[in-house]
Amino acid sequence: MKEQVLHHEGTVEALNGITLSGCEGIRIGDVLYHRIRLRERDIHSDRELLKRFFRKLLRDLFFADEDFVRAGDGDTLFYLAPYYLFRKGLRENYERAVNLSEHHVYLRPGRKRFTLKRLRHLGKMLAWTREMKAAPGMTLAQRLYYAGYLLECRVRYAAVKAYERKQGLAFRRMLALNDVQYLDSWFTQHFNREGRGTVTLQHGVYCANFDVWTYTGSHSKTLLANSRFTVDEGKILGFDHDTKVVGLYTFINNQPEPKALPEELRVIGAFLDDDNMLEDNFRMIEVLRDYCAPRGKKLLVRLHPTSHEERYDAYRGEPCVSFVPREQPLFDFFREIDAAVVRNTTVMLEASQFGIPSYIIQNPEQVFDIYQNVAELKFGTAEEFAALLDRPKEEIRRDIETARAIFGCPGEIAENYRRAFRELGIR
Repeated sequence: MKEQVLHHEGTVEALNGITLSGCEGIRIGDVLYHRIRLRERDIHSDRELLKRFFRKLLRDLFFADEDFVRAGDGDTLFYLAPYYLFRKGLRENYERAVNLSEHHVYLRPGRKRFTLKRLRHLGKMLAWTREMKAAPGMTLAQRLYYAGYLLECRVRYAAVKAYERKQGLAFRRMLALNDVQYLDSWFTQHFNREGRGTVTLQHGVYCANFDVWTYTGSHSKTLLANSRFTVDEGKILGFDHDTKVVGLYTFINNQPEPKALPEELRVIGAFLDDDNMLEDNFRMIEVLRDYCAPRGKKLLVRLHPTSHEERYDAYRGEPCVSFVPREQPLFDFFREIDAAVVRNTTVMLEASQFGIPSYIIQNPEQVFDIYQNVAELKFGTAEEFAALLDRPKEEIRRDIETARAIFGCPGEIAENYRRAFRELGIR
């Protein structure tokens, strides 16, 4: 395995080493990890940091309000943070898990409206900005930028506490969609500090060889894992949380019938990463185009939800290349293709369970590899891809079964979740 790297550990650990007022027992560096990583990668001047800080403050005056949906006794909080708001399919899939419980409060992003309620917390934000001086080497702009995100955490968590008081509730536990983003981490750590149960529902595939943070940064007491693959990768890192393998939440009450393998694989589906991997995305299209064009096959390209369509205009004139509409449901796309190719997107999980031959394209210089231990399904060039797809059908079927075994979960998915919920006291 390649060397494990935890990025930005200096700033993260410096913030973890201080205590902010009202945040006793909370590892602030862990809350802010992804904001720290993005700042160090994308924002290289204090001037730009200040612009983003003030832009966020103004934008937060029109933020998505909290929408509490109660069912039954409401003793479990299911939380979906507002940064998932633009992912319609993700929200719908998460709600499949929510709806398996009869006694919960579902906290979801509500409508956007103008509000001044965050201004009541500005004094605390400014106090945190001063207190972060204890973390060496941080400029005022950096401290303001981070405090702005902590302000959002405080306001949204205060809304939960106010809801509990108003409803006469005391949540026994919380289930979050991942818990390494800033709001999820803040909520999870506060629930832990208050002695309440915490559960995280795994979204996607965790990366063991490059960014171990997806494991080590988790504070939930229990992980609901989407496959045995997650557990095996975690063991490499000494991940010792309580883990229940329940399957992909996309398939709760929605498990597909595996597709029949056609006589000839004529339509190849490419699933791109986000635009942070732009050059790798270009290379992926070109390798698959070079495979498809001389063989009269069709390449259907599906952009990542965060991608900018105009960045791929150079490939739209290619005779064998087509881009599918961004709003097309994922399952409809699976029905159109005969084989799937991914790089580091998490769609491999769904594609493999759909019964589609599913493969992973590799860049020889690639470091970030969430599928590092799946060598038998990888290729790097058009010729290597041809060597995989031009084999007898029985060998391709073995690839399908290999992928299903690695990324799947035995049993009926909804029942797996119900069983895990019962064990956790979620009714």
